[in-house]
Order: sequence, then structure tokens, then C-alpha cells
Amino acid sequence: MPKRARAPGSSRPTSFFASLPAELRASVQSAAVSTDAALPAPTAAAKAERGEKRRRVDGEGEAVVDSAEGGEEQEEADDEAHERALLDSLPRYTSSTIPTHLRKYWAQRHRLFSLFSSGILLDDESWFSVTPETIAAQIAERCRCECVLDAFCGVGGNAIQFAWACERVIAIDIDPLKIALAKHNAAIYGVADRITFICTDFLTYASEFPARKRAGTLTPAEESIEVVFLSPPWGGVDYLTAGDSTESKSSANGAPDTPTPAPHAPPSSYPLAALRPRHGKEIFELARGVLGEEGEGKDNIAYFLPRNTDLREVGALAREGEAVEVEEEWMSGKLKAVTCYYGELARRG
Repeated sequence: MPKRARAPGSSRPTSFFASLPAELRASVQSAAVSTDAALPAPTAAAKAERGEKRRRVDGEGEAVVDSAEGGEEQEEADDEAHERALLDSLPRYTSSTIPTHLRKYWAQRHRLFSLFSSGILLDDESWFSVTPETIAAQIAERCRCECVLDAFCGVGGNAIQFAWACERVIAIDIDPLKIALAKHNAAIYGVADRITFICTDFLTYASEFPARKRAGTLTPAEESIEVVFLSPPWGGVDYLTAGDSTESKSSANGAPDTPTPAPHAPPSSYPLAALRPRHGKEIFELARGVLGEEGEGKDNIAYFLPRNTDLREVGALAREGEAVEVEEEWMSGKLKAVTCYYGELARRG
């Protein structure tokens, strides 16, 4: 069972859930959380000795097995050189060179990463897709456990905070550049040794996971996964209009700094079908399979979704008789997103 700690922040009333039909409010728990509070202090376990080797990835982004010590050292050197080349190809923006379409995100750079000025790097897509640090810290506190799987880690915003709250983190992304950036950023926060980075497609990884478990080929970290965190791409900065069309112009999940809608003029509901790279229900089912075979898993899943997500679909993901908790993530007086907690992560009562 995941280890729990009281989440920071305070609740506030909101019209978002109050406007829902009574039957929906009865089936879906909710809480509105402000993440403007100070970040939680690192746990003592964060400083413990780590002996587990991280899984390796080759130049094609596929997981490989080390065959001999000498070959391992050469592979590591090759990987590091490849990642350094990727990082060196990125532009280093300043207040005078930041592109016009990213200026509002540049103004929030220290909300995205408090250590931004220490050398944090982002590709253009990540400026509007990374989870702001205080929100990521709030989610990490709720997901305290032995090992958490971050299925769409991006540049590491959530994985870094998970590393403070959990004994081990497995961070997956299909983009080699994102993995390189996440490693770089985790090193700045001093938690890279607590995170196993895997450059692969989560859909494939999760599909193969049950068979690997039966075959006994999981790593010790994979054997200890207790929570799966899902933050798949939302469909770009135009996600608020996804309810009108599930087609999207881009593949990034973003939480742009948009004003909270008026109570009487809410945005159209965001459908799980708009998530990338698959329907949100399918992504959820794959995460459930990582946690256990049908009927034996605990469904300890945290799903980070747009603030206007259709809550009927959110509630329908839970097993019969199971509760769902929907937590609103607020920052600077604005509703940024919702995190949906399933299984033992959902608060009871």
C-alpha cells in the first residue's frame, strides 16, 4: 500500500464541481487544492545510498542488457555523448531572445522550475507542457510509495518531485531529447540517481509488462511499482476546444496560463478521446495492467488531465464500487488542471 502523507495546500470552494449534476457529484469526490504553498522538504530517504543500476538505452532508444563491464562502460560513454549532442543542439533562450509565442511561459519559468536559473533546459514544446513545480510537488506527496512509474515524463517536472517523495522512480518517454533533458534537469536537483530513465513507448512497454512479469524478467524497481502517474499529451495549447473536435494541431500536453472560466460560461468538456497517443481509456487500462493482472491490481493511478475534462468519463474508469477523487490544481488564483486519483490514492469519506 502506498505510504501516505498529508498533502500541502488548502482547499477552496469552486463553481467547477458545484455546477455538476447532483448524481455526478455523488459519484465523484472532489477537492480544490492551492499549490502556492512552499514546497515540501526532501525526505530523509532522498539521501540514502542507492545500489540499483539504471536500465540502459541505446542510440535507437531501445532498452538493452549490459553484457560485460567493458561493454557497459563504452555504451554509457556513447549514450552520454549522444545525449550531450542533443542538449547542445537546443537554443539557450534569454529574455531578449525568447520567441514571441513562448514569452508568457518565460515569465513563469521559476514557477515551472524553481532552480531554472541553475541551468534547467527545456525544448520549445515543454515550455507549455511541463507541470509547474508546486503542482508536481503536490501530486508527488499524494503518490508517496516505494516506486512510482511516470509514464510520460517529458523533461522531468513530475519525476523530479516524485524522487523526493518516493524511494524509486521509473520515468518513461518516447522522445530521446525529452529523456536527455529530464536526466539533465534531475541532476540539477540532485535526484538523478533515484530515477530510472527509459526511452521507449509507454503503450508498448505497458502492453508487454504483464508477460514480462510472468516470465520473471522485470527489474527489482519494476517489481516494486505501486503507483502509475499518467500525464499524456493533451493535444497542444488549443486543448480547451477539444470538446468541439478531437482533432489536434500538435501532440504536446499543455497547461497554458489561461483565465479560469466564469461559472456561467464554462469551456466545452474535454473528452478522453482527445488525449494522445491513444484514447485516454486505453491508456488507463494499460496502466492498470502494469499494477497487476485483472482482478488483482490496486488501480493506484493518478491521472493528470485538463481542467475541463468530462468527469463522467473520469468516473467511468473506476471499477464498480470504487471511489474516484478529483483534485483541482490551482496556482495564482487560476485553475490549471485536475488530478484524478484511483484505488488507494483516493481519499475516503
